[in-house]
Amino acid sequence: MSNPRALPDALPEEWIDATGPVESGKLPPGVWQSLLAGYCAFTTFRWPLSEARLTRHVTRLIAHGDAMGITAPALATPHIRNTLTDLAQRQGEAISLAFRLTLAPDASQAGALWQGGGPWPARLLISLRSISGRQRAPLNEHAQGASLQIVGYEKAFPALKHGALAEAMLLRQSARRAGFDDALWRNQRGLLSESSVANVFWIRDGALWTPDPQGDGCLAGITRAEVLQIATANGVEVVEQALATDDLRTVSGGFLTNAVQGLWPIARAQETVMPWPPAARALLTGLQAEYNALDSLSSS
Repeated sequence: MSNPRALPDALPEEWIDATGPVESGKLPPGVWQSLLAGYCAFTTFRWPLSEARLTRHVTRLIAHGDAMGITAPALATPHIRNTLTDLAQRQGEAISLAFRLTLAPDASQAGALWQGGGPWPARLLISLRSISGRQRAPLNEHAQGASLQIVGYEKAFPALKHGALAEAMLLRQSARRAGFDDALWRNQRGLLSESSVANVFWIRDGALWTPDPQGDGCLAGITRAEVLQIATANGVEVVEQALATDDLRTVSGGFLTNAVQGLWPIARAQETVMPWPPAARALLTGLQAEYNALDSLSSS
C-alpha cells in the first residue's frame, strides 16, 4: 500500500506482508483494526545491517510482542533477511533505506482487542522508506546538531516498542512547528528520559550519562546498547542515570541514538546551548567513528 503523503524526494512507504501471500495486497480487517488501535510491536533500522544486528532487532520484536500478548509467526531471521535484501535491491543501490518490521495481530472479531483474551497470532509486516537525504555527519562547525524542545510527557509502557504513539507524534509535531528538531521528554519525576524517536546521552565530566531503562521511563534501545559497549571497551565511564533540566548547565555535550540515524549530536535543549569543548567533541567523534565502522562492516 502506497503512502500518499510521501515527500517528493522519498520513496513512497510500502507495506509488505512477509507472513504469507495476501490477495490483491489486502490485509485482513482484524490486522487493520490492530494497526489503527496502535496494538502492535515494531522495530526500525537502517539498511544494510549485519546479521547480528538484525538478529537483535528480531529477538527484541518477538519479546515485546510476547509481552503484549502478540504471537510472532514462525519466520527465521535468514528468511526475513532474504526478504529485506530482495526489497532493497528493487529500489536500487544508490538509495539508503529504513526498514520497519511490525507484528500486528489479527483480531478477527470487531472489538475483540478490547475484550481481553489472547495471545493473538500476528502477521509480520515490512515497510520501507528512503533516507537518502539524511546525514549522520560528525559534529563540526558546519553541523551543530539537533535542537530539542523539553516537554513534560511519560510514555505508557516505555519499555516496549509499541505502536500506540499518537500522543508522542503530536508532541513531536508541535516541537517541530516551534522550530525544534525533536521533543525531549521530561518524566513525572522531572528527569529527562528520551526523545520522541531516540535515546539520549550527555557528556558530563568526561563520562557518558544516559537514563536507566529500569527506572527512568526510556526504551532499552539497540543502538544505545552498542554505544554503551563501545564506550566501556574504550575505558569511558558510563553512568546510567537521568538528568534534570537544571543539570544541563553542567554538561559539555549530548547526542541522540537510534538505529536509523546512528549518533546525532545535540546543539541545544530548550534554551541550554551545548558548549562542545574539544574534549567532548573528540569523545563523540571517536564513538561515531567506531559505530560507523560497524555500519561499514555491515555493508560489506
